[in-house]
Amino acid sequence: MAVLHLPTIESCLQTRSIGRPVNFANELWESIDSTNTRASDLAAQGAPMGTLVIARKQTAGRGRLGRAWESPQDTGIYMSLILRSGDIPAHAIPLLTIAAGVAIAEAVEESTGVKIGLKWVNDLICDGHKVGGILAEASGGKSPYVVLGMGINVRLEKENLPEELQSKVTSLHLHSAQPPDPNAIVVSICSRLEALWNDLEVGLAPVVLERWKNRSVTIGERVRATIADKIIEGKAIDVTESGALKVQLDNGKTIELSAGEIQIRKADGAYC
Repeated sequence: MAVLHLPTIESCLQTRSIGRPVNFANELWESIDSTNTRASDLAAQGAPMGTLVIARKQTAGRGRLGRAWESPQDTGIYMSLILRSGDIPAHAIPLLTIAAGVAIAEAVEESTGVKIGLKWVNDLICDGHKVGGILAEASGGKSPYVVLGMGINVRLEKENLPEELQSKVTSLHLHSAQPPDPNAIVVSICSRLEALWNDLEVGLAPVVLERWKNRSVTIGERVRATIADKIIEGKAIDVTESGALKVQLDNGKTIELSAGEIQIRKADGAYC
């Protein structure tokens, strides 16, 4: 059974910046509270573009909206990446979550053959269940940066999860013909994410968005969202150039959701 191994990852990388921090070292932890917390600390101390923080276990993994992310030993990929804004236009920064979703989905399919769908804004979906997520955290100041956190269930057994999560999540090993290699997945993510980052730098955001739309499990579906304590429902019809979700309400009006989370209506009428 392959486990995360930094020398293996670094020896296979063919990137120019991601995973190749100048005069700095990537980190692989046996156990850590949160890779995003560690990466944020390193970035604030001046860690360069491309620094990777990876863990075999997290004791306080974080998802969106302050939720805990279950991260048992050697059951997933828990990885955070430091990105420096560089020449990317400010309006393209919100697209980093979109780009990360595309990179992970394509990398997983390349490495395992498992098809991954993308749910706005940051969920990775396999066979209708969540298999991973993305958490982007930005900081301004004189040296702005974005920490891009990624969590992917690779060999997670549902019985090890809280009961309320068991029907909602899945793991790559349950869908792959061969045992997934987390190192190969990490290498492929780095390669694809660097290419997408380069696309954003040169103004090819529409290309990145189109690749996300091709894997979307949100567009065309009826969705529900909570905005300022008000529940809205409608049909998701598109994603804008800034990454906002366009929703057509029942009264015909169209709104744009730039943050928050949504639920998608299933065939039985329930939302999840």
